[in-house]
Amino acid sequence: MELKEIGTLFIQAIFSGLFAVAVVNSIVNTRLEKHKRDLTIKVEEIKYDNQRRFHDFGLYASKRHSAYAEFYKLILVADKKIGGLLVRQYPSFNGFGEKDIKDYLEKKECPQKLSEEIVSQWELDRRAAIEKIHIYLEEQDFSEADRLFDEAQMYFYSSELYFSDLVATNGEELLAHMGIFLHDVKRSESDVKNINDQESKIEDMKSDLGNLMRKEISSAYNEK
Repeated sequence: MELKEIGTLFIQAIFSGLFAVAVVNSIVNTRLEKHKRDLTIKVEEIKYDNQRRFHDFGLYASKRHSAYAEFYKLILVADKKIGGLLVRQYPSFNGFGEKDIKDYLEKKECPQKLSEEIVSQWELDRRAAIEKIHIYLEEQDFSEADRLFDEAQMYFYSSELYFSDLVATNGEELLAHMGIFLHDVKRSESDVKNINDQESKIEDMKSDLGNLMRKEISSAYNEK
């Protein structure tokens, strides 16, 4: 083989090698670019997912805090009404005439039939008429206490999803004690000491629940 042919083959080999390297580099670069694009997309997806999670957690935390505040408010309102049943006092109606008592009963939304019965009895047997009024007012107080307690209880069960396990446990125990207390007060089935013990227990449980809620809310804000 002549030297010229050898040189030509050598040059062709060099160019073939360079071409092969170029092809390989092109393939590698193309794959790298694709990998970069895929990685960028994956990073953006992760960033979006994290942002969504943080946003969802923020909404959940906000809902939890508002649920705590509303539930505790309902507990305080119901407990105040239940406790008030122990010291309820009703007017003596001294100096009331028929028109006065009729206006009073209308203001208290007394059923018409009962109101007419009381008014007609006012001058004939005032003591019996007043007793009927007191019974009606007592029933209204009991009914309102029941309503407020039921409202607190229903809110608890409808919002329990947002409560921590500890708050849910404490809240449920508090409601149970309040329910027993309300039952005993309405039916006068407990002596004074037992009533006082129940009141004291409920006060302690309210305080513990409030402190626990404040601690959880404070911790959540400190973590931001």
